[in-house]
This record gives sequence, C-alpha cells and structure tokens, in this order.
Amino acid sequence: MGRLGDPAAVEPLFRLLEAAGDSQAVRNARYQILSAILRAGGEKVLPRVRPYLADESILNRNVILDAVGRLKTEAAVPILLDALKGKDTRLRTSAVRALGARGHAAAAPLVARALEEEDDPWFLGEAVRALSRFGYGKAVPALRKLLEGDAADPRRTSLFHALIRAMVRFRVTEAAPRIAALTLAEPSLLYVGVDALGRLAD
Repeated sequence: MGRLGDPAAVEPLFRLLEAAGDSQAVRNARYQILSAILRAGGEKVLPRVRPYLADESILNRNVILDAVGRLKTEAAVPILLDALKGKDTRLRTSAVRALGARGHAAAAPLVARALEEEDDPWFLGEAVRALSRFGYGKAVPALRKLLEGDAADPRRTSLFHALIRAMVRFRVTEAAPRIAALTLAEPSLLYVGVDALGRLAD
C-alpha cells in the first residue's frame, strides 16, 4: 500500500517501524518502510521521517534520502542541504543528485566545496553533473584539476564523461589538449571526447 502511494498506509507503516526493536527483519527493512511512507505521505510526513536520516543504525539511509529528493516540494531542500553538509558520502551523493535534478543552484557553492573534500567517484560524478546544470563557472578550476586524474580506473569512467561534458558546457577550450589525450588513451571516452573536441572547436 505504501509503495502504491496510499495515504492510508502511513500510520500502519509508522507502527511497524515502532516494532523494529522486536524484529531483526523489520530493522533491516526500515529504509524500505520509510521510503514507502514518503511515497504515501509526501510532504506531510517529512518532519516525522527526518530524524531517521540521522540514525546511523538504519541501513541504506541514502535510499530514504532519494525518496525525499523525489518529492515535489521545497520542504525537501533543507533536508538535502543538511545531508550535503554532512560526512556520509552516500547521503551526500543522493543530496547532490536530487539538488541537481531540481536545479537548486543556490547549492552550487556547497557542491563546489565538496569537490575538495570527497574522492568517491560516484559522488564526484554527481557533483560535476550538478555544477554543469547550475552553470556554476567558478567551479571550473576544480573541474580541470579532476580532469587530470587517471581515466583508466573503471570506477571513474562516469566521472570523466561528466567532466568532459562540463568542459563543453563551460566552453573551456584550454582543456582541449587534455581531452584529446584522454580520448586517445581510453577507448570508453572516444565518443564523448570526439564530440567535445568538435564542440570546443566551433
């Protein structure tokens, strides 16, 4: 019922959460229960769900934050910003993805600062995509620095795709030699690299 978005499921699901102490299975499923509560209750349940995001004993809290980010309400933004300011990389990644998707450009300075604090490729990829959507040109020096990394690391493929596209978005023609070198060295970057070089040459 919760996953189908039925508001009648909200209170039974909260009661199920309260019973978590008596059941390991329920404790393990709390992130699923909270995601279903958000789907069913929307903005109205945010104040009740928010404290659970601070509970480190809950598995996969990033899934809960993803559900918060999908809500079409500005009430979700302070929660996403708090997560971005925190230390949990998975929560920060979810927060950046959601803030980027909703075009919340006021978060751009925070996201740019986080580029200096994180080295997780998934987080960095989401941050680069968000900064590109925001059109935050002040981040270009940090983005160019990331572009100097090792593109052969398969975990960073998505990040380099995002970085090359960001160079096009910000018209950083000075990055063309580095993009050309990456394109020649890493087959997985061939298409995006050639496309970027063509656009930067226009």
